[in-house]
Formats: sequence, C-alpha cells, structure tokens
Amino acid sequence: MRPNEVVTISFLDERRSLPRHHENPEILFVLEGTLNVTADDREFCLGDEDFLLVNANHPYSYVAVEHLLAVRLEVSSARLYEVLHRSPIVFWCCSLNNEADTGSYDELRQLLKNILFFSVNKSANDEFYANSLYYQLMGLLCNSFLLTDAKGAGEEGVAESRLDAVVSYIQANYRGKISLTEIANELGLSPTYLSKYVRKVSGSSLIELVNQVRLSHALDDLLYTDKSVLRVAMDNGFSSVASFDRVFKDAYGSTPSKYRVSHSTPQESDDVRAQKAVAYLRKYLVGHNEGTGASREDLAIFRETYRPMRLEAIVNAGRASSLLQAVTQAELRRCRDELSIRYVRFWSIFEPDMHFGASSSDGRPNYGRIDEVLDFLLGNGLKPYLVLRSKENRILQTADKAYQDEGLSGSAASLDELDRRYTDFFAHLTRRYGRGEVNSWVFDYPMKTDSQFSGGSKTYRLLDDQSWEEYLCEFDVVAAALRRRAPDAMIGGADVPVQHYGRKALTRFFSRWNEHSQRPNFVSVTSFPYQIVNVDGQSYERRRAHPGFAVDDVEVVRTAMADAGFGLVGLHLAECNLTLSDRSYINDTSMRAAFIASTISKVCDKVDFFGVWNMSDSYSESSDTVSPLFGGSGILTRSGIAKPAFHALSFISRLYREAIVEKGSGLVTKNEHGHYKLLLVNLVNMNVSYYMKNEDQLSPSGLEQMTETEEHRVIHVRISGLKQGWWQVRRYSLSRESGSVLNEWINLDMSLDLRQSELEYLAKVSTPHMYIQKMKSEAGVLEFDVDLEPNEVQYLHVTEYN
Repeated sequence: MRPNEVVTISFLDERRSLPRHHENPEILFVLEGTLNVTADDREFCLGDEDFLLVNANHPYSYVAVEHLLAVRLEVSSARLYEVLHRSPIVFWCCSLNNEADTGSYDELRQLLKNILFFSVNKSANDEFYANSLYYQLMGLLCNSFLLTDAKGAGEEGVAESRLDAVVSYIQANYRGKISLTEIANELGLSPTYLSKYVRKVSGSSLIELVNQVRLSHALDDLLYTDKSVLRVAMDNGFSSVASFDRVFKDAYGSTPSKYRVSHSTPQESDDVRAQKAVAYLRKYLVGHNEGTGASREDLAIFRETYRPMRLEAIVNAGRASSLLQAVTQAELRRCRDELSIRYVRFWSIFEPDMHFGASSSDGRPNYGRIDEVLDFLLGNGLKPYLVLRSKENRILQTADKAYQDEGLSGSAASLDELDRRYTDFFAHLTRRYGRGEVNSWVFDYPMKTDSQFSGGSKTYRLLDDQSWEEYLCEFDVVAAALRRRAPDAMIGGADVPVQHYGRKALTRFFSRWNEHSQRPNFVSVTSFPYQIVNVDGQSYERRRAHPGFAVDDVEVVRTAMADAGFGLVGLHLAECNLTLSDRSYINDTSMRAAFIASTISKVCDKVDFFGVWNMSDSYSESSDTVSPLFGGSGILTRSGIAKPAFHALSFISRLYREAIVEKGSGLVTKNEHGHYKLLLVNLVNMNVSYYMKNEDQLSPSGLEQMTETEEHRVIHVRISGLKQGWWQVRRYSLSRESGSVLNEWINLDMSLDLRQSELEYLAKVSTPHMYIQKMKSEAGVLEFDVDLEPNEVQYLHVTEYN
C-alpha cells in the first residue's frame, strides 16, 4: 500500500495461502463461493456475501473453494491513526456473528458492494467518488466496529499487546537487518526473555517470524511486479538470492522463479473477475447516480387491517426512597396527566434508606416506608411496577466510566432466606391492600448485573450457565411465594441486557427456564447501544451506531423465545435509551425523541411495556451538575422542564389505542368515528464526529446538527374513504427548532444562573409548534404533504370539520 492510499483492493487468486502478515487491517469479502479462513486461532467459514476483518499484525491463512469470487480490502493503518490517535487499533467485524447489530452489518455489506463496483467498473469509474466511499468505510468501521478496552484484560491481554509491538517493529524494519538485541532494547526486555516469549506466544522463533513478514511482502512483489528475483530479495531484507531461495522453498515448496512461472496470472484473468464482480453487483446499484434532495414517501391509508394498541409506556422513577420526595411525586403526577402513565417502575425497596432493616420488637420487618410509597401511588391512580432486587446507586459519565458508584447492602444468601423474606413481604401486601389489588400490580425479579465498576472503570462478567441456573432457582422461590398469596399477579424477570447476549445464549437460557417449575408472565429486557465482544480472551465494549438497535434486540429476544419453544410470554422492554451516560447532551436532543418514536412505532405489536431510561434528571444530580441541562438521562430536567423525549411520549399517548397499524415512517390510528391520529418520524443517525467523541465530552452547541445527512423526508399522505366535505388537520411539530429545550437554552447563552422567571420562560418556549389547516376531501380522498427535517417527529389529528 502506497503512503497516499486509503484503501486498496485485490482479488483473491490463490487456492490456498500460507500465513499472511500484514501491517494494515484487511477485510476479506466473499461475493460467491466459500472461503475457509484461519485467524487468531479461530476458523471462519465465509459464504456468499460474508466478510471478515482481520486486524493489523494478526496473521491469517485461507483455503478457497473452486469458483470463488472474493476480494481483499486493505485499510490504511496510518490514516486510521491520523483520526483516532490511538494504538493499537482493534476492530471486531465478522458477518457470521451479527445477531445483536444486524443494521450495521447490513450497512457495511452494502458499502463494500458500492466500493467494489466503482473500483472495478471501468465504464463508471469515478476516482473522487470511489475515494469518498473509502472514507465512508473508515468512518463506518470506527463508528460501529471499533473496540474500546473494557479494562481488566489481564496477563493475556498484555502478552497480546507485546506481541503486536514485536510484529509492528518487524513490519517497520523488515527491509533492513533485524536482530534480537535491537528488538529487546526497543521493548525494554532482555534478549533471552524476548526469545522465549516470542516462541511461547507465537509458536515461532524470532527469525521465523521475521522471515514470515519478509515473505509476505516478497510474494506480492514476485506476483504483481516485474522485479527480478534478486531485486525482490534485496528489497525485502534477504541477504542474498540463496538465502531467499532457501526460505521461500521451505515455505512454498519451490524456488521463487518456479513459483512465479507457475502462479503468474494473465491480466485477462483479473479482467474476467472484475466483469463477474460488476455483473454480480449491478443489480444492487441501480440508480446510484440519481440526484439527492428530499426523499419522498407515499403514505396511502385505505381499508387497513387495524389492531388494538398492545404497548403501554411506563416510567422508570428510581429508588423507592426517591418516591417519598415531593419533587418526584409531582413529576409522577405530571407523567400520569400528560403521558397517560399508569405503571411506575421503581427498585431498591429493601435497602437501609427504606428502614427495612429496622425490625420491630417482635422481629417483623419494618414495611412502613414501602407502604408510604405504595399509598402515594394508589392514592394518585397509579400502579406499582416493583423491581424485587436492588440496583447500584450509579451515575455514569460514559458507559464504562462511573462518576459515582455506591454498592448495595447485603442480600439474601440462600434460597430459604429468600423464601422467608418474600413470603412475609407478599403476605403483608395482600393483608394491607387486598388480593384483588395486588393482582393488578407488576413484579419483576431481575438477574444480577453482569458488569461491575472498580476504581470508576467497568469490567464485564457475562453470566455462564451456572449463574443462569442459580437465578432460575431464585425465581422459582420468589414467584411461588407471590402466587401462593396472589395467584393472578403478574411476575417476570430477568432484566436481560440483550446487547450483551446473542440469540444462541438467550435460546439456551429460555430452554433452561422451560425446565423450571415457575413460568414467568413476562420477560423483561434492557436495550442500549453497546455490545460486548470477546477477542483473544479479552472483553471489549463496542458502541452500536445503528439507531434501530432496540428493534433488533426485540427481534433477537422474540426469535430466541420461539427457538426455545417458550410460548406466548409477555415481553417488557423495561429500560431503553440512546446512551447509558448521565452526562451526555444527546439525552436532551430531538434525536432521542425521534429514536423513541421510531422504536415504539416498530415494536408496538411485539412489546407489552416500554420504559425509557429514565424519568428525571434528579436521578443523576450531583455536585458537578451546576447548569440547567447537564446531559442527564431523564425525560424531565431537574427543574421539571419537558425534554423532546417527554414530548415524543406525549404524542404517543394521544394516539387512538383501539385501532392501530404501522405504516412506513410511523403509526396510523383510527377511532369509531373515522377520525385519524398519525405519528410520523424522520429518524437520522448521528455522524462520525458524534461517535468519535466520548459521550460526556459532547458540546451542546452544534450537537443537533451532527447528523449523517440534512436531507428532509417528504411524506405524501393520502386518506381514502372519507366523508365528502371539509376536514381539519392539526399538526404538532417536534424538532430542533420547536420543542427542543437544548436549542432554547443555547439561545439563552447556556447561562448557568437562570432566574426562576427565566426557567419558566424556558419551559414555555420548549414546546412543540402547532399548526391547523382546513382542507376539503375530493371524492372521499384527502391529500397533503408532511415535510420532516432530520429527527423531526410530527403528531397529526385529522377530524371532520363541522
């Protein structure tokens, strides 16, 4: 690869390769056929349209099946370093393992097709456009497949990093003399230790490793240049032709001269492969040169098959003790009135701040504070959604960095203790509130968390089969205790972070649950844009840059349930958000609102309860939160101002629930009078600038404009079967300029010291804009356009005008 190149492309023309050493990340992309790849001591069988990224300095080999059509794309490590300023740069990208993030893999597959088409299609050769595609490839890899070290990698991770340093040194100096002493001095090690270390970790001696790197470069020169064998040997660090011949014959079974003759590939062969590739790809690229501008979408409404609204929104209110505070109670009443919320989800009911450990003289637990919480909810027409396990009191700066992390008090140590605790607790509830009332509540017994923080940084301990089994035994005890007292109450679990587990692991878990005595009424899951992957024994966290990740996660869970024969069990998407950070201004944007509206539109027939994480910024308030907005994860600011996410949920709460259907970019609902309410969304992903920054380092200014495109979406609405006459369309627009508290705060110079009257003003102007239009139906048809800017959400109410 030449210094100024970003990506180079070559066809795979060898049936079998010896280990290939490469200083840049390489993507192997199979169009047709089968390619068996060995990399990092793992086997990958790539079929049609599969791809695998092999990280720099990670040798690999492959065996190709006949009629293979495949390419190698080499991505410049130097260009990646110019952007990322980090080393090593490690990706995880294999289309065989895409269960948790199908959107990003589909996007990469299409981009690879575009790159290949414009690189080999001589009739459509556009160098500038091809280069732009190369940079798109780099951006997508960094956005969606770049790994962030999850800490605690251990000695194995140190060994892998040290070997990378050795290979990097060889790659940089393979043309000249390389000695064991030189490398040892470079790494600050003794020559004896380094020699033993290289042999132990790589299985080769240092000189064998050097020769492998030299051979990989020499082979390219031999096959793809007209250099003499002498020049190839000299250019790649061999002291003589004899030395080159000996090493080459040991590796490839013949001398360089004979190998060149037997493996020389006529130019026509490359042309034939290029023509085959173009013919294969052309059907995917029809219209690639069409102009850009506002995309258009037709939304025709006529004799749809409607169904009742299944999904119900809940609020995540926080720790039980916070529900005793007047501010939280006022926020809950507001959510009830403006969002039609019925169920309030809260946790940590047995923690010391609830005085649970303060037993009375007869040894009974003190349920006084729990009763206060329940009395407030029931007295205000709300229902409890009780999480029967405590959560850490945790404030996150980023997904893997905690600003505050308070541990939990001790929990029950045995199944017998669990049985005694919950039997007594459920008996108290039914005695005080009545069995009929308790039967209308929701109880959730979650699994233990699979991530811990130490020194402010996160480590991951994904649950193994034994941990799942221990959890299911606990669930049997808790569910049986509840059902003895309130047999019709709704109880489920396990708050599974879908992003950490794929379809196969969940299928095993549900199959195991089938074997237990207590069947859940529902399964609760959480969904956030991160994924844990394991490379070389190290756990990494990868951000998922596809805004449809929650929809993908729901599909993964439903498919796993079906695979396990789990039956008709409810599904609660209990916690969901664009970020885990409590210090990210993305929480205050219209992007978050569009994400919520789009997600609910697509899962409304697959999920029973949907909970945004979380209700109020007060949950994550601390000594560093000096401004009115600080990137908290609430849908309300700490002063009670509605964020765009709150308005999106308000739009959804106004839809007709008796008849609903997903159509194109939103939802269509209808009542018995033939009136309509529509929810329309233009969800646009954030761009590479957003994903390259730490979540807590995003500036409020310009954040709303950090989108992949500024293209509007124009939706042409056509409603048929209406009465002849005049109709009225009320439109409510939620966008960057209407309903965005972040944008309005920026207009106030992001002041940290707003007066109460100014906060009241901020609340008033941070509301969606309303438009009313009267129009006449022609032949029973009403037609109009809705123009949506990026991440705009609109709610429309179409009624007969009398």
